[in-house]
Amino acid sequence: MVLRELSLMESPEIQGYEILAMIGAGSAGAVYKAKHEDGMMCAIKVFDSMASNVSLLGARVQRVQRVQETGVARVVPVLAEALKSRPSCLVMPFLGDEGEVVAPRTLQTHFLTYQANEHSWGMVLALTESLAELHRARVAHGNLKPGNIFLGEAGEPLLADYASGFMPGVHRFGYSDALLYAPPEHLQNVEGYLDEKGYRWDVYAFGVLAYRLLTGVFPRCHDFYEGISPALGSQQRFEIDYDPQGLANALLGDVYYSWPEEARDEREARQRAVVDSCLALDPMLRPRDMGEVLQAIGVIDGDLAQEAEVLGLKEAREDADNQRDGARRKFRKVAMVALGLGVGWAGTQALRMYENHSSRKKFEAYRDDSVSTISGLESERDTAKGSEEVALKQQSVIQAKLDQEQAKSASELQAAHQAEDRLFDFLLEESVADFPTLQGREDRLVKLLSRVDAQLAEMADRPGLDTERSWLKLRRAELSFLNGDAAGGEPFLTEVLSSGKLSAESMLRARLSLLLLKSKSTPTEVESMISEVESVIAQVFEKKEGEFYTASSAVALAKARMNEALEKDQEALVAYQASLRFLKRLEDEQQEIPKIGLMVGRRYLAAANAAEEGGSVREAARLRDVAGEEFLKLASAQKRPSPELSYEIVSARTARALGLWQQGEVFEAEKLAREAVAKLTSLQAKLPADFRITVDLAAQKGIIATALRDEGRPKESRALLLDGIKSLETGLKSHEKNWSARYLLASLKWQLSGLMGLQGEGESELEMGAEAHDELKALLETPMLNPAPSEVRKSLAYLCGDLGHTADLRDQRDLAKAYLEESKLCWQILTKDEGNQLEFRKGYHWAAERLAEIGE
Repeated sequence: MVLRELSLMESPEIQGYEILAMIGAGSAGAVYKAKHEDGMMCAIKVFDSMASNVSLLGARVQRVQRVQETGVARVVPVLAEALKSRPSCLVMPFLGDEGEVVAPRTLQTHFLTYQANEHSWGMVLALTESLAELHRARVAHGNLKPGNIFLGEAGEPLLADYASGFMPGVHRFGYSDALLYAPPEHLQNVEGYLDEKGYRWDVYAFGVLAYRLLTGVFPRCHDFYEGISPALGSQQRFEIDYDPQGLANALLGDVYYSWPEEARDEREARQRAVVDSCLALDPMLRPRDMGEVLQAIGVIDGDLAQEAEVLGLKEAREDADNQRDGARRKFRKVAMVALGLGVGWAGTQALRMYENHSSRKKFEAYRDDSVSTISGLESERDTAKGSEEVALKQQSVIQAKLDQEQAKSASELQAAHQAEDRLFDFLLEESVADFPTLQGREDRLVKLLSRVDAQLAEMADRPGLDTERSWLKLRRAELSFLNGDAAGGEPFLTEVLSSGKLSAESMLRARLSLLLLKSKSTPTEVESMISEVESVIAQVFEKKEGEFYTASSAVALAKARMNEALEKDQEALVAYQASLRFLKRLEDEQQEIPKIGLMVGRRYLAAANAAEEGGSVREAARLRDVAGEEFLKLASAQKRPSPELSYEIVSARTARALGLWQQGEVFEAEKLAREAVAKLTSLQAKLPADFRITVDLAAQKGIIATALRDEGRPKESRALLLDGIKSLETGLKSHEKNWSARYLLASLKWQLSGLMGLQGEGESELEMGAEAHDELKALLETPMLNPAPSEVRKSLAYLCGDLGHTADLRDQRDLAKAYLEESKLCWQILTKDEGNQLEFRKGYHWAAERLAEIGE
């Protein structure tokens, strides 16, 4: 297909197609009615390159087309595509109504047909199925609105324009009524689509659509939304200001809603409850995808039928019990009469032989009636017993149905979880990494933890739910890790591993999660776990190349952390490089996911730290430069990089500046540090609660302070150091286990102490130096791994030497002796733990000589 560039005022020229009319236009492009050279009528969507992410769209179209080959995806089919041309376009069947004005046959133009009437629930259920099919194809729509839902020949909903509109990678946004169906988190951050959050966006949008179909109004902000929404039954558009944040604020300010009328019956009440779950403003309280919504709606009729059957069974059993008890009472009564008759008949037999024939006949008839009565009662008894057996059989059938439904639900639940875990959702690394605290994140995690704990408690005594319990325990463990509670999550993960109830892939993911958790907290314990996991990765992910790369990268990362903890810096560097190779392969395969690029950049920075610890200063500098290039490459693909990506770019510069400063290249380090401070200060306004920015700012100010001190500007230097110290002390009140930040605080206080000495403030110098000393001593009492305890002890040895020398100059000999003795002890411990190194010997001899000079 060949296209030529067009202006907004002219129709495109597309080889093989005759453009007949424009039939629609939106923020992402225009739609034309066209005729193919073979006579087939079609619709052609031409995209505005600045208002669309055609690369993302192309990837999603391919996924849908793969599923369409099985004939299940309920979308408007793509007949042809030219997404790599300029302008880009898709060719689809023409689904429109002919009249004076040609209009697409969409839910928007036919909304009144389904609004608040007997057809409403039918359309809601059909939409549920269509969206569930799209999610099973691993595609989140992200642009749901009535105008993007076409109606097939039988009135069935067909989805269109997915992965379009308000999407990541789009450079120019415009107003679309799809924003009226978007949840707050979508309106605030489009990048979430690539983090698999788009599925819950669709769940919310479905909830709004369903509520509006059933009631005729928007659930929240109706008066406001109605004023900027196209009129029902038409495609009319308005010139509306593009303000997604304003829409998000409106939603968050209108939390509560209610249904205008009572539900007609229990069935509708339960269906409404599912819609309510979709409309939760907190995404984690919504169903995870439309497959889960479909399942929740689908079981309603079955649940009601089963409840009715159970009620009928109870009534049948009560009737059977009543019949049986009545028959028994009658049988006992008549049996006693018959017994009396039999005895009387036997006793008077001799006399009766003399009675006439008619009397004998009369008695025999009476006896026959009695026997017949007894037989009838026995029959009633047997019938009652049969009714009881029938009731028991009915109970058995219902139980079998319940078991079958439970097994089916469990299978669907497991399939949904497996689909959710695509590419591990990168949870393997991120669930144990130090990520910035998002607004309200802790509150949501606490709520989710409570919810999962309650579900586990409810399931505790219910049979046949072992698999579901294992899934919940796995989620419970992951939530604990995200909440920073490793000790609380590990037992749940261990139980999952021992249960064996999940699939081989899920069990391997659980092992990898535990492995990465251990590599962060207790890396010296992971060696045997690494071998165990490595032995099964290739087998489990034999046909899933992307997952194999992710898992292999995770194992290499664990190796790197283990070797770092053991201070095997060269082995750590090799492991980091191996992890990078797998991530780069994954990046090549999944280019549309920027998160992989972020992971690559972070891994380069980690490798740089390992190289620096191993003495490879040049290699460390090279790796930091490469990390910066990775982040910049990601940023160049986005007109407005996310705050997180912007931070990663700056963090590469800050690491490079620190490396240069440590090498003594103060001039170049100061230049980079000043650039970093400007960018970090700007970024802090967007991420005010991000402690990483506070730490980086303090470190860069320390670099600049050194340069200012050397330039003879001690006041400016001191102001920067005091500012950095104050911000760190404030932040550490809520991040007290951030060992790196505490180490930096001690370093800045040490630096300020020396500056005070240069300014002739001897007492202040010793006081500030004592604070730095106490910070380092306290760090050595913690379970920190980064910075390494040996690095902290070495700093303490040097600091004690400095403070001892300063105290001696101030004629405080007892204090001088105490500091110098501590310095000697530190060097001795380092020699014992790390080996007899030249630096340690020199440090020890220097402290011993100073002690000898002051008379020790």
